Amino acid sequence: MDRFKRFTRAVFLAVQRVLVPCCLFLAYIFAVGAMAALDRIFHFSPRPCAPGKTFWKETLKGGGEAADAAEQS
Repeated sequence: MDRFKRFTRAVFLAVQRVLVPCCLFLAYIFAVGAMAALDRIFHFSPRPCAPGKTFWKETLKGGGEAADAAEQS
Protein backbone atom coordinates (compact mmCIF):
# COMPACT_ATOMS: atom_id res chain seq x y z
CA MET A 1 0.00 0.00 0.00
CA ASP A 2 2.91 2.33 0.74
CA ARG A 3 4.25 1.84 -2.81
CA PHE A 4 0.84 2.72 -4.21
CA LYS A 5 0.71 5.91 -2.14
CA ARG A 6 4.17 6.95 -3.30
CA PHE A 7 3.29 6.17 -6.91
CA THR A 8 0.01 8.12 -6.82
CA ARG A 9 1.77 11.04 -5.10
CA ALA A 10 4.47 11.09 -7.79
CA VAL A 11 1.86 10.98 -10.53
CA PHE A 12 -0.17 13.72 -8.84
CA LEU A 13 2.88 16.00 -8.51
CA ALA A 14 3.90 15.38 -12.13
CA VAL A 15 0.39 16.13 -13.40
CA GLN A 16 0.19 19.20 -11.16
CA ARG A 17 3.54 20.46 -12.43
CA VAL A 18 2.23 20.32 -16.01
CA LEU A 19 -1.45 21.13 -15.47
CA VAL A 20 -1.08 24.35 -13.43
CA PRO A 21 1.06 26.24 -15.99
CA CYS A 22 -1.15 24.99 -18.84
CA CYS A 23 -4.30 26.18 -17.10
CA LEU A 24 -2.72 29.56 -16.29
CA PHE A 25 -1.64 29.94 -19.92
CA LEU A 26 -5.12 29.07 -21.19
CA ALA A 27 -6.69 31.51 -18.73
CA TYR A 28 -4.32 34.22 -19.98
CA ILE A 29 -5.18 33.48 -23.63
CA PHE A 30 -8.90 33.48 -22.79
CA ALA A 31 -8.60 36.83 -20.98
CA VAL A 32 -6.65 38.43 -23.84
CA GLY A 33 -9.16 37.06 -26.33
CA ALA A 34 -12.07 38.38 -24.27
CA MET A 35 -10.48 41.84 -24.13
CA ALA A 36 -9.89 41.80 -27.88
CA ALA A 37 -13.51 40.77 -28.47
CA LEU A 38 -14.79 43.56 -26.23
CA ASP A 39 -12.52 46.02 -28.02
CA ARG A 40 -13.94 45.02 -31.38
CA ILE A 41 -17.53 45.08 -30.16
CA PHE A 42 -17.41 48.45 -28.40
CA HIS A 43 -14.64 50.10 -30.46
CA PHE A 44 -12.74 51.47 -27.49
CA SER A 45 -10.78 54.57 -28.35
CA PRO A 46 -8.72 57.04 -26.37
CA ARG A 47 -10.51 59.90 -24.67
CA PRO A 48 -10.50 63.20 -26.52
CA CYS A 49 -7.90 65.69 -25.38
CA ALA A 50 -8.84 68.78 -23.44
CA PRO A 51 -8.54 72.15 -25.12
CA GLY A 52 -4.98 73.33 -24.76
CA LYS A 53 -3.77 69.73 -24.22
CA THR A 54 -4.20 69.88 -20.45
CA PHE A 55 -6.82 69.14 -17.82
CA TRP A 56 -5.27 71.48 -15.25
CA LYS A 57 -7.39 74.40 -14.13
CA GLU A 58 -6.08 77.75 -13.04
CA THR A 59 -6.55 78.55 -9.36
CA LEU A 60 -7.64 81.82 -7.87
CA LYS A 61 -4.68 84.12 -7.41
CA GLY A 62 -4.57 84.76 -3.69
CA GLY A 63 -1.79 85.97 -1.43
CA GLY A 64 -2.45 83.78 1.60
CA GLU A 65 -1.51 80.37 0.20
CA ALA A 66 2.09 80.38 1.45
CA ALA A 67 1.02 81.45 4.93
CA ASP A 68 -1.69 78.76 5.01
CA ALA A 69 0.78 76.12 3.91
CA ALA A 70 3.24 77.07 6.65
CA GLU A 71 0.69 76.66 9.43
CA GLN A 72 0.25 73.39 11.24
CA SER A 73 -3.24 71.98 11.10
